[in-house]
Amino acid sequence: AGLFYDAATGEPTLQIHTEPRPFTMSWSRDGRRLALVSAQPTSTDVSIWDTETGRFVLTLNRTGRMSGN
Repeated sequence: AGLFYDAATGEPTLQIHTEPRPFTMSWSRDGRRLALVSAQPTSTDVSIWDTETGRFVLTLNRTGRMSGN
């Protein structure tokens, strides 16, 4: 689970529960979406969340062995 806070007030604004635990994230330019990236030995998932409602939107999944350059 991840808990996000308003930088100005210090109040919690968003809580997200996801498994497996994400290793990186990225906000959309307008701040309305949050992408969380998690990886397992056989797949990589990108889950998209609505930051205003805290609701899950969709998952993009890639299965197979991942390798670097």
